[in-house]
Amino acid sequence: MAKSEDPASVLKSIRKDKSPHNIYLLYGDEPYFTDKIERKLVSTYMSPDAMDFNYTLLYGNETNGADVTTAVMRYPMMSERVIVVVREAQHLSGLDPLEALTTRLPGSNILILSFKGAKPDSRQKAFKALEKAGLAVESKEIREYEMHKYIDNLADEHGLKLDSSALQMLMEHLGTDIVQIDKELEKLEVIAKEGGSPLVTTEMIEKYTSVTRQVSIFELKSALANKDRGKATKLGIMMSNDPKGSPVQATVSMLFNYFSDLLIAFYAPDKTESGVMRHLGLAKPFQVRDFMAGLRNYSAPKVINIISYLRKCDARSKGMYGGYTDQGEVIMDLIYFILH
Repeated sequence: MAKSEDPASVLKSIRKDKSPHNIYLLYGDEPYFTDKIERKLVSTYMSPDAMDFNYTLLYGNETNGADVTTAVMRYPMMSERVIVVVREAQHLSGLDPLEALTTRLPGSNILILSFKGAKPDSRQKAFKALEKAGLAVESKEIREYEMHKYIDNLADEHGLKLDSSALQMLMEHLGTDIVQIDKELEKLEVIAKEGGSPLVTTEMIEKYTSVTRQVSIFELKSALANKDRGKATKLGIMMSNDPKGSPVQATVSMLFNYFSDLLIAFYAPDKTESGVMRHLGLAKPFQVRDFMAGLRNYSAPKVINIISYLRKCDARSKGMYGGYTDQGEVIMDLIYFILH
């Protein structure tokens, strides 16, 4: 089985001078990479003038295994290959006909099955055969501590160099929203080319992107880590007044991840900055600052209580206790509980 759990390395490997696999299975919780791998495969291995006769886009809820097989078994017309993409492949009915493709797929034809969400049912015989014969790529949800490497990779793709402050600013304001980060880097790429330098500074980010025009849940996390009651309360009020820009469930999710990791940090054998970095698998010194602040300002039992309360807030935000739920009230109650 050819398999990679690192979509970034798969993206780098897609080159015109390297032969592609015949079958790709794309799935996982981070659709950004699933979509990007699909687009790069098509743009790399098929010229625009060959698309009309040799490229087929299908959707799982509108087709079946037999139709997919027919489409990908065609011989190309004035092209090296046929490419068939099936989006929303989790809705595809009748996978069994696809099993034969593992041995019968013509020449260099490519079949891309793109599943949205978690890994598809691997118990199916046909899926097992396809996974064994092709390249299966799982795009896992990106954790906060992993973001620096993904941002660095995206910056390289856009021909940019981020100074450490610029990298931190993007992470603090946009978190793990890699789609939005990519869009902001696209803007900065244009500005950098006009200026003749690939270096991106915080001043450029503030001037040319939208990151300073929205309340960041990462600012709230930092304020809570440092027990800055005034700033945390101010941010909470701003977020309460902007439920669309600061959805409560995203806030609860981010804080749950932070306090869960903080609880792990309490059991680090070495509680110096470098020791906590190693224990949490962090790569950049600025990533550990909020954890060091949390270790100073909270106790392990308090963090356990916070995690439990975050679960209640998540359920409350989804209306699981019945009746109307004021999202702003959930945020303010949560901030009060954490700080007291």
